[in-house]
Amino acid sequence: MSFDLNNLLAGLIFGLIGIAGWKYGRATSKPKKMILGVALILYPYLVENNFALWGIGLALTSALCFWREE
Repeated sequence: MSFDLNNLLAGLIFGLIGIAGWKYGRATSKPKKMILGVALILYPYLVENNFALWGIGLALTSALCFWREE
């Protein structure tokens, strides 16, 4: 993980969204939301490219918001 401003900012933003998603999934017993929350928390440690970092984060966040559970 590099420590430039884009990576730190993306890690902070998507980490906070991931924590909220994980807590929501845990409170409502929705395992897909919990998994997406954990993925949002952990993926910034693995990705260093700024475009990929923001793209994956936006994709996971939109999946967290719009994925319907049955």
